[in-house]
Amino acid sequence: MKYKELLDLYKSGRLSEEESKKLEAEIEKQEAISEYLYPDEEDEEYDKEISDTEDRGFTRKGGKTSAKEDEFVKLIRKSIRKAFIKMGAVVTAAVLVIILLMITILPKAVDLLYYNPCAVGNYSEPEGVGGYIERFGLDLSIYTELTAPFNYLDSTEAVSEGYGNYSFSADKSVIRNGETREKYAGNIRKNRITFYDPMALESKADNMFEWQINNNNDYNESLTKQLEKFRLKQLKTKENAEKRPGNLRLALSLGGDRNESKERIDKLSDNRLYRAYITFDKILSYKEAIDFETKYELGNSWVGIVNDVNGNNDILGMNTGIWATSGNSLPKYPYLLGYEGNGEAVTFKELKDEENAKKHYLSLINYLKDNVAFTDMMDNYMDRKTELYRALSYVNENGLKVYGMAVKVEKQDLVKLIEDERVFGIGIEEE
Repeated sequence: MKYKELLDLYKSGRLSEEESKKLEAEIEKQEAISEYLYPDEEDEEYDKEISDTEDRGFTRKGGKTSAKEDEFVKLIRKSIRKAFIKMGAVVTAAVLVIILLMITILPKAVDLLYYNPCAVGNYSEPEGVGGYIERFGLDLSIYTELTAPFNYLDSTEAVSEGYGNYSFSADKSVIRNGETREKYAGNIRKNRITFYDPMALESKADNMFEWQINNNNDYNESLTKQLEKFRLKQLKTKENAEKRPGNLRLALSLGGDRNESKERIDKLSDNRLYRAYITFDKILSYKEAIDFETKYELGNSWVGIVNDVNGNNDILGMNTGIWATSGNSLPKYPYLLGYEGNGEAVTFKELKDEENAKKHYLSLINYLKDNVAFTDMMDNYMDRKTELYRALSYVNENGLKVYGMAVKVEKQDLVKLIEDERVFGIGIEEE
């Protein structure tokens, strides 16, 4: 017999005395359990509610109920009320757990879907690479060394805001005498990075070096000869000869040719640092570029590396030295940090050697190539596409070939540099 049928028989008085006692004992048992789990703080309210409200379902034909039936109704209603309270407590607890999970776990779970600058370690080194405990520091230092002369950023702090959002700051850890420390801030919103200073990674001009301007540059011939041929070709055209006879401006880079650069240098102030983009007249080997750097005591510079067989070069290059060590290097990327090992025996001249420099440059490219999420995020911000595969292919086949050099110098240095026969022109920006 179902429990409901048993209750109906009890209410109608058709159960035997023994069966009634068993049912009442079962109801009292359930009541005792409920009172133990949920102390009855509302009994008086329940009793008042019952006394004020006649139970229609248990009213006899005469319109009145027995004391026994009233007591039974009280028990049933209390049990139902306790059940609702229990259900409410369970639902409330479940909702609180869900809210807690949304607050604590969901933001971190969403973070996994996007680039995380706060992630500890750097791919093959789960505990971090030397001084780069968080991946963003190493990632940004490699990207800016390769693509942003004068905007090298290797010291960063990042704070997670949850759901793939972060705020950060970045600066250069080591500066030279006369330089000012510039610290940049920004945010990352679901793989979209923004620097609050739009010039944080930009130069003031896009045409820093002549070898990046003209397509189909001939690496076996000097720029001077190539542009002279072009000039003569143009002068043979009657229309051009009549409009601009003998006065065609052919150098399109920031500094122009030697004569234009000299005019600019003459107007500079003494005892001030300037950003100089030196275009070499001929493509130099890496060793020749280091010899040039040594002759004029330029210290560590940034050199632009030829990266396109057809003569259309991107701004890709590397630093020729390091100012400080950053702990253990990455075995997968030789000389990525400018040295091998833990940095204890570093001479700070490792990258003056062409073989070491080639390993360093290839490691920069391979590191970015292997970390697509970061590289794509940066390229989207810079509105460019870093041609890593093209650069990798060219250097593997031809070695390091240098088209220019970026260095900070004073006017007196520029006066000397522009007279060197290896220099085609120098683009200049104020520091």
